[in-house]
Amino acid sequence: MLGNNTYNAIDYPDIDMCIERKPDLVLGQALIDFAQYDFKGYNRALDEINADGLYNNRKDKFLNTNDLIKLNTRREERLFSISSTIKKDNHALFLFVPNTVERILHLEDFEQEQRFFRCIDYLKSVLRLQFIFRFVVAEGLFINKNNAELTTAQRYNEVIQSFPEIEKMTVRKGISLYGEGTETQLVELFEIESFEEMMFFEFSEMLKRDLRIKPCKLCGKYFIVPDKRRHEFCDRIFKDNKTCKQVGSRELFDRVMSKDEVLYLYRREYNKIYSRMYRAVDKETHEFVGKDMSREEFKAWIEGCKTARQEYIDGKITGDELLAIVKKE
Repeated sequence: MLGNNTYNAIDYPDIDMCIERKPDLVLGQALIDFAQYDFKGYNRALDEINADGLYNNRKDKFLNTNDLIKLNTRREERLFSISSTIKKDNHALFLFVPNTVERILHLEDFEQEQRFFRCIDYLKSVLRLQFIFRFVVAEGLFINKNNAELTTAQRYNEVIQSFPEIEKMTVRKGISLYGEGTETQLVELFEIESFEEMMFFEFSEMLKRDLRIKPCKLCGKYFIVPDKRRHEFCDRIFKDNKTCKQVGSRELFDRVMSKDEVLYLYRREYNKIYSRMYRAVDKETHEFVGKDMSREEFKAWIEGCKTARQEYIDGKITGDELLAIVKKE
């Protein structure tokens, strides 16, 4: 591994791909993205396969060779169409699932009918895997009031008590040379042969490194907490190419304002008073006109307003009392 939370080298022997030293591939992100992935389109496509009887082969023996080839081509296309519902921005899913579908459909040791049903079983197993790792993320990695007192080992035990199959998951590890000449160094090499192994690898490494996650206060999705400082918002794009971290505080404030008329009026009064101070920033006191306000006056006013605002939120004063305190004519 490289650093504290990035990949060094991961080999995918079955799909001819190796990821090496990708600083943008953050450890744990694939697991979190998978646990929260929206499989609506994928689920719908699977349901349609079960409903339309396309893989009912009882009539296959009555078809001539050309018609059977056409039918099997349709069957393959339908299976590929399910995996194609996975979005490219989910790197791990997009990397593994379509490749695995293709590999199953070309297994030489099985009859074509068997390959089709093995493929359908695999596609269904992805949904089962998400169910498992949603629990892993929520109970094994997210520290909440229910598990805050548990050690890392105890949290892992809670997970395997609920899903014993996790204990059987393994990942092969070795070492490899990276670089050239005097820059050559030994690196750990993890051989990931399935999507299941990828998710287990991320979970186990996150536990070992004590990487924490929490839900973003704006979008609600889990994110990896980078350090011990207080973090409330994630780096996902929220809107207008701005991240939750960039707009989170303002968005939450606006939501509260929009739901409470008193706080909306409070904010409007605040903006009015602030403008009095702002237009007088570069003036001397004797240059003030009308309702201009000094920084010191504004600071004294806003301190009282903040206290009153919190008292209103806590139910200690009424909305009319808050607005009476805020208004400064």
